Amino acid sequence: MKNLRSFLGNPNGKMCLIIITALSVFIILSSIYSVNNIDENINPNSPMGNRPIPEARNRSHIEGAGFAFLALGAQANQMNCPAAIESLARFSGWNGDVYLITDQQYCFNPDEIVRHSGLPPEKFHYVVTDENFNQGGYDFEHPKIGFRMARVRSLNMKTKLFELINDPKIHTIAYVDCDILFTQPQCAQEFVSTGPSWEDFPIRFSHVFRNRQGELEDIHAGSFVIHREHSKQALKMWHDQIALGTDEGDNDAYMRVYQTFETDHRTENKAKFIELENNHEFCMQHIPKARCARYGRKKIQHYVDRFHLKTYAGGHMYCTSAFLRSFLYGWAPLGYLPFCPKMEQIL
Repeated sequence: MKNLRSFLGNPNGKMCLIIITALSVFIILSSIYSVNNIDENINPNSPMGNRPIPEARNRSHIEGAGFAFLALGAQANQMNCPAAIESLARFSGWNGDVYLITDQQYCFNPDEIVRHSGLPPEKFHYVVTDENFNQGGYDFEHPKIGFRMARVRSLNMKTKLFELINDPKIHTIAYVDCDILFTQPQCAQEFVSTGPSWEDFPIRFSHVFRNRQGELEDIHAGSFVIHREHSKQALKMWHDQIALGTDEGDNDAYMRVYQTFETDHRTENKAKFIELENNHEFCMQHIPKARCARYGRKKIQHYVDRFHLKTYAGGHMYCTSAFLRSFLYGWAPLGYLPFCPKMEQIL
């Protein structure tokens, strides 16, 4: 309460509150339309069923490997990063190193994450970056991604994981978006340890898309495995392309680099950007904002309830209310508030 009074007593704090209030009204009004556009006829239950997801009976890890999750900007105002970590440990049985990287230190409780996941306390690492991804803003050209350059910098953090995780004992990192839940025992271990040689495939994406001729058309940039040495060159190229800010997303930036090598016929480097599909889509269930909007909050919750996640033990739903979903695009500078509201807990 003292921090709140101090915040409101500061002229900058009052201005920030006015801006947040104005944006909130605009966001809520613009979101009303999306509530009425949920397709209630789509049935997501066919692969989801009703049976509880069984917890892994055994837990293990891969020496020198760790999992990394990014909770930057508005992502820190959600509960799904702790939920993803909980699913990794409880349902895939991972008890190795896990890194949660954020720019909002007060938005997470490391002890609670350890307690809910069952990870060994010494294996959970809470990494706070000095960079700020909470400036807010609206981009009329890209309305669903918030302030453009903040988004670009946030995406580029994926290519800088080895700078953020400077433990020399960790030579392999599996990056996973926070809107992913692990569903199968030992599949996380398999995801980290299997795949083609690093020399030929320095970035191992969990899923790629090819046309009928077998040519790479797109990649899923939300889950991949990288190596501290073997992935260095590919990560640098990907980083530089994202930094230009000319691509819609990190997958588009990757394909731009890949297409450049295709066009230039530089076959000695081309192999570095041909990724093998590892078919781990059944290991990790992707539940992005778009899927929440498409199926509806209640239908997604029907599936998530099968996990009995301790992260949501308070009865909160996995998907953010459609009235608040636009906050997740980073329009409002929530990071300037003296507390950390979680969108799932509001409505």
